[in-house]
Amino acid sequence: MLKKFLIFLDNTTMYRLTLVCLFLISIFSLFFSFFGLIYYPIFNLFFSLGVILLSCVFFHYLFSFLKKAPSNIESTLISAFLIFLIFDPFFNSEGLFSLVLISFLTIASKYLIVYRKNHFINPVIFGAVLISLLGLNYATWWVANPYLFLPVLILGFLLIYKIRKIEMAVTFILSSFIFSFLVLFFENSLDFSFFYTFFLAWPILFFSFFMLTEPIGIPSERKNQIFYAILVGALSSVSFSFLFFNSSFEMSLFLANLLFFFFFQKSGKFILKLKEIKKVSENSFLYIFSRPKNLNFKAGQYLEAVLPHKEQDSRGVSRYFSLASSPTEKDLAFLIKMENKKSSFKEKLKNMKKEDILFAKNISGDFILKKNEKKEIVFVAGGVGITPFFSMIKYIIDKKQESQIKLFLCAQNHNSITNISLLKKWQKENKNLKIIYVLDEKTDLLNCKKGRLNKKILDEENVSFKDSIFYISGPTAMVKSVESLLRNSQTPKENIKTDYFPGFS
Repeated sequence: MLKKFLIFLDNTTMYRLTLVCLFLISIFSLFFSFFGLIYYPIFNLFFSLGVILLSCVFFHYLFSFLKKAPSNIESTLISAFLIFLIFDPFFNSEGLFSLVLISFLTIASKYLIVYRKNHFINPVIFGAVLISLLGLNYATWWVANPYLFLPVLILGFLLIYKIRKIEMAVTFILSSFIFSFLVLFFENSLDFSFFYTFFLAWPILFFSFFMLTEPIGIPSERKNQIFYAILVGALSSVSFSFLFFNSSFEMSLFLANLLFFFFFQKSGKFILKLKEIKKVSENSFLYIFSRPKNLNFKAGQYLEAVLPHKEQDSRGVSRYFSLASSPTEKDLAFLIKMENKKSSFKEKLKNMKKEDILFAKNISGDFILKKNEKKEIVFVAGGVGITPFFSMIKYIIDKKQESQIKLFLCAQNHNSITNISLLKKWQKENKNLKIIYVLDEKTDLLNCKKGRLNKKILDEENVSFKDSIFYISGPTAMVKSVESLLRNSQTPKENIKTDYFPGFS
């Protein structure tokens, strides 16, 4: 049962899971309000939620039409539920007007507060800060309620587990706890009620799960994400007032968004034009696009691809893809597996023709090569998990690096190996590259190992568990299995890198 649930979680997009979690928390709030366990009357909650949803959806389609920009309705619905959960509900004209205005500011920021056609400040936070500066409303974060503690904790943890941001969320919580503790200690205001207040009366958990980890505004590299979490934790715990900047949870995230934008600017949004589609295995295709001059990335990273289309299914218009091309190449390539299950996104991909457009944004990922790596590099790929290794190997070749590489390519059979002709060419031309094929079905067409990758196969290829750097990419179950194998073989944790991107291809 747990295994099936984890597979379901892995196959659910980040946007979809976030939306479902926020929807369920909102339902719980209505349920508890009905029994008088939440201060606000259920009618006020229900009516305010309706007004916010209608406003956000209306402004979403209005700005999408005016700007002729691709839109993601799931993102808008997420914003609506966030607004609902942090602003007081109203049933009077003045209060409802402020909620409509917050919705307008939030959605407008997605289209107007942009850098290279991509917004860089959390839209809900932007709306919350601006509305407070106008003096028309203030975020109360009423979702920080003892009765909503468990729903927020459980659903929020599922989200940060899915998007691999547990470390970032925990860092923020610890940072906020330590700074808050120290402030109260030096003010001689510390007592045991602090522990109850911190977790049950302050929106620490909701903020860390659903606001802090939102992809917009956060830096792409892990170490910078940790610094970012510490900074937000400090700002949200210390009282400050400077010009129009006054301490609050929303202001702390707003200031951190601005600061990290100036120091770690994200790449923005790019328009990619299709050049060619190549079939590289029985169900995998290489999509090659022209690469804009200012699109920079590192070998092994991924990006979010947006492909607007009519009659989109519930999974929306965007997907995350690892880059198959090297930073040294003039084109940009994605390796895409076309499965039997239907998807409106992939149906649109199948029907793309030369010069058709796809939008790209949010280039990110820590699954990258170390600079001047001297140790032997071991790549372990399963299925389309080979994608980042095409980028890395081509980069190493083009840069004429002397890295010793062993690639263990795990696949079902000979026909399912992606771009095998290119792999053979690379191995023939590069003495430092050795490719070991590990197939479920042995074939006479290829010298390969039969079965699943295990310690015996690694030993036969003289892999040093303690001295090699391992990169693992593929289906989640395979990645975890290989990672466990390496850890049981005394491989240092810091020598194991696993690939991850938020969503599914």
